[in-house]
Amino acid sequence: MNANPLHDPKHWRKRADATRAKADLLADQAARQKLLRVAQEYEQLAQRAEQWLMAQKDRPAERWLLSDAARDPG
Repeated sequence: MNANPLHDPKHWRKRADATRAKADLLADQAARQKLLRVAQEYEQLAQRAEQWLMAQKDRPAERWLLSDAARDPG
């Protein structure tokens, strides 16, 4: 798996699960709904991470490694 947790769907799914667990403990429905929306957004990030990983499999020679010059245009 990628060393960067931002590209790891499991990272985002764990966060979504933890957020849903916290939401289940809340009595305040407004706060609960907000946390459930956050969990849904984590799931979307997991889907994006999966898409990113699939794109990297299609381009194994291009690993988004930028040279220092490409990172610093100035």
